[in-house]
Amino acid sequence: MSEIHLTNAERIIMEIIWNKGELSNNEIVELLSEDIEWSRHTVKTYTYSLSEKGLLGINQESPRKMKYYPILSKDEYLANATSNHLRDNYKNLSYMVAGLINNEKVTDKEIEELENLIKHYKEK
Repeated sequence: MSEIHLTNAERIIMEIIWNKGELSNNEIVELLSEDIEWSRHTVKTYTYSLSEKGLLGINQESPRKMKYYPILSKDEYLANATSNHLRDNYKNLSYMVAGLINNEKVTDKEIEELENLIKHYKEK
């Protein structure tokens, strides 16, 4: 999967759609927090951009009404973003894991979960 970058505004729209499912632009406008006062046209610009990036699909309910739904789940998006971050900032995965373990309080349970995950991937 190619790298997908979301602007802060696109991320706000995606969070709403990931949480609520299929929505029209008007429904998205209604669900925006009180501190965000975007017009329907502004939301339409963002939903169009997100559909062009392959994150949103469109159901055309009538000539003037479209509903948007997520093509990529939040988990899939986060996995892609994490993978891209690792590739861009670390020489390899072992350096990243070593950095996390050295700088964080890692529990025995978390280490065991990592070991099980590694074992699972080795068996594949």
